[in-house]
This record gives sequence, structure tokens and C-alpha cells, in this order.
Amino acid sequence: MKTPHFWALLPVFLFTMFLPILSAQTPRPLGKFEGCNFNGQKETNEVTYADVPNAQYRRHLDRVLRQVGLEPTKVDFQQANIDNAAAAIVDGRLTILYNPQFFDSIEIATKTKWAVYGVLAHEVGHLVNAQIFGEKNPEKRITMEFEADAFAARTLRKMCATRDEAQAALRTFGKVPPSHQVQKEFYPPVSARLNHVGQKWEQEDERITAEGNDPCRMIVSKFPLVLQEKAKRNLSKGVAVRVDDEKAVVQYDVPPHKRYRIVHTRFIIRNDADKWPKTFDWEDDLSQPGRGKRLVWYYTKDGFTRPEVEKNDLYSVASWENLPVPTPPWRLLCWGAVAAGGVGALFYGADQREQRKYLYDDVYAKYTRPDATIYTQTLKKTRDQVKKEADQHYTRERLSTLGGAAILVGSAAMIIWKWNKKHAYALVPERIGGTTGLGLKARF
Repeated sequence: MKTPHFWALLPVFLFTMFLPILSAQTPRPLGKFEGCNFNGQKETNEVTYADVPNAQYRRHLDRVLRQVGLEPTKVDFQQANIDNAAAAIVDGRLTILYNPQFFDSIEIATKTKWAVYGVLAHEVGHLVNAQIFGEKNPEKRITMEFEADAFAARTLRKMCATRDEAQAALRTFGKVPPSHQVQKEFYPPVSARLNHVGQKWEQEDERITAEGNDPCRMIVSKFPLVLQEKAKRNLSKGVAVRVDDEKAVVQYDVPPHKRYRIVHTRFIIRNDADKWPKTFDWEDDLSQPGRGKRLVWYYTKDGFTRPEVEKNDLYSVASWENLPVPTPPWRLLCWGAVAAGGVGALFYGADQREQRKYLYDDVYAKYTRPDATIYTQTLKKTRDQVKKEADQHYTRERLSTLGGAAILVGSAAMIIWKWNKKHAYALVPERIGGTTGLGLKARF
């Protein structure tokens, strides 16, 4: 009998080796389990299958778990053919199941990752509160949902989500026709849940603010902005920012004043930054004074990292009565011309010094007799006239030298200051339209 060739047996060998891995990645059916869905589950006889979760959503869940002090390995996370997301006990393990299409749809509808965070935090709330998922009493089930919503609201505030972002996932259900709502007797109305989440977020925000240890808030600009040219002072006060993994929410005040009714507010960034902000939204009318005004910058879409954005000298918001203008080239040329005048004055002073030395040292001091030939025939001036002229050259020398030096140093300092890039900032346009922004010199 002929022995099989090695290459003929290789496929069988590889299949035998990787069979356990392939089996582990195959969706597995879950037995009957009780769970709490985010917004109900249609009655069905279909078997629920669990599969490997999306790595990004797994990271989202791990962040929520760490925020509430849970070890991520204690909670299983799997995608499944359910309507939305659910917290459950499967095979004795704390488990969160989710529909990947559901997560994708709410993220697209709300345009923020906080919608997914909100659902995950809600389901973690069910697990943390050790609720009875098989509860059939509608009143108790409604209370369970409110408790999970409150837990999610508090958790998202600690994670730096805004009030609207904490409500983002629920807002998507407000657009779903009532006929599509399932198990309505177990779930409060969406409007009531929205109000409850908003209230709990505000309470947590007040608590964190009162304690004075808000991890989501830091001062961007600690010093007043002093600009060259027309804009003399920055009207924006108390510029602060909340930074998360997706965006930076810049908050600032423009105190109302009887002197101005309209202000010019712009986003500014260091002129030597490698990248420029492009994806940002003004949530308020940036031409009107007011308090608590906000700018939301989606910095990850512009290629920035969180450590870069957390630098307090990278960017800020500034407001002026009149928009500042960059230093025009003709002004630099003018200062250059003034510097050239200073150099010319120094040369003139040097020439006067030579003439003074000749008349005084080589003539007046050397020839003491008034009737010397150099006076009567060469210069045709008296000795006293020669001394007087030497004194005049000395005066011109001093004035030209000192004045020229002052002009040269002053104009050179102005040119260096105008060209100084150490603290240069650039004014980002109100709306990006194929331009990189208007250059602006500023000093903090």
C-alpha cells in the first residue's frame, strides 16, 4: 500500500489543529435566559445565538465598567440576534448582549458614540443593581428601568458626557412609532425616561461641581489675550473645556456690556500647530455676548490626540469688538526702512567723528599759534573758528550716534516682535470653506 504524501495530508493536519479555534468563533445557541432589554424585546420563538463582539464596542464597555469599579473580565459581552441590547445572567455569568445593527444605527442617527455608551451604561446598571430579570410585576419592572437610567446618567456625567449626550440613545426611540414599541407595560414612556436621565445628570453635575474635583474640566487659557494691531483685549472670560475621547467642549463667557452689542468670536490655535481644527460647531450665536456659550470640537476627526488637546496653550476662544488683523508686510517694510535710517545715522555720526578728530586733534591741539600756515593758507579760518567747527562736529556726532543707535535697536526690536512665532496664534475661520485660516499674531 502506498504511503500518502506529506502535502496530501497537510490540509487534514491544519484543519485538525484549527478546529477548536473555528469552533470557538462559531455562533453558539443560548439556552433560555431572562434579561432586561434597553427598550423591550419582541415576543419570538427564535433561538438566541451569541457571537464574538466588536472590538470597539468591547472597549466602550470596558471603559464603562472601569468607571464604576468593575473588572471587565467579570462581565461577558457578546453580540446576538436580539432587538437592541440586554443585561442577563447566562450560565451563571453576568452578561451583556447587543445587536450590532442596533448599535450602528443609533450611532449614525445621533452622530455620537455617547449613544452606545448610554445603552451600555444602562445595561451595566441592571447588573450592578442586582435586579431580578425575571420580574413580571410591571410596576417593579418600570422602577428597574428608571434605576438603570439613573445609573447610566450618573456614569456618563463622570465620563464627561453632556446632558444631551446622556439622553442621546433615548432620543432615537422618541422617533419610533408607538406600534413598534414592545413590552410597553414593562417600560416607562420615553419622555419620562428622558426627563429622569436629565434630572439625574444635573444632580450628579451639581455634586461634582460642589466638590470641586471635576475631572472633565480644565482651564484652557489662564492669562488674558493681548493682541497687536486693532484688537487690544480679549472679551472672552473663563474659557474652560471638557475633553473626552471624542470631542472637546469649550465653554466661555462674554459678559454683556453697554459699549458693545455685537462681538467677533473666533476659535484660535497656535500658529505652529501641525494640524488645524476643521470639525467644530458653535452651539450659540457667536456674535452675541452671553454666559455659558459653547463650542464643540470633534478633534479626533481632525487627527488630534487627547494629550494634544489637553495642552492649555494649544487653542482657545477669543472675542473682540473689532476683528484683529495680521501685521501687514508694508508695516514690516516701514520698520525696515526706519532701521536703515538708524544705520545711516550711525554712519553719519562716524563721519562727524572723523571730521571732529581731524579739526581738533590734528589741527587745533597740534597748532597752537593763531598765525600758523594751516589756518591762514590751508583752511583759511582762524584758530577759534576751527575749534568752534570741531565742537559742532562733536555735537552732530553724539546726536547721530545716540539717535541712530536708539532708532536701530527700537526698529529691530519691533521687527523681531512682529516676526516672533513663540506665542503666535492663528485665527480659525467661523466656517471652514477650503481655507486654512487667517494668520494672527497673539501673545498669552
